[in-house]
Amino acid sequence: MDIIKSLAALNSNMNQATPKWAGYIRNSALALATISGTILASPIALSAVVIQQLVYCTLAGTILATISQAFTDSSANTVQ
Repeated sequence: MDIIKSLAALNSNMNQATPKWAGYIRNSALALATISGTILASPIALSAVVIQQLVYCTLAGTILATISQAFTDSSANTVQ
């Protein structure tokens, strides 16, 4: 039951308005993940070190974009 309550609280938190800075972080993180994913998918030969760093950038961008959605703006009363 505690898991269901936690998920319900998280869901209501995710539906609230986000602060402006969280939107900047989300957009930057999505751009980072998109660019690194595009380079990974390109048909050019890359060294293993470059590929590893691109995978890390893709993962970091995805995680940052997800976490930035959890921040809420307590001063806003409307849902975006």
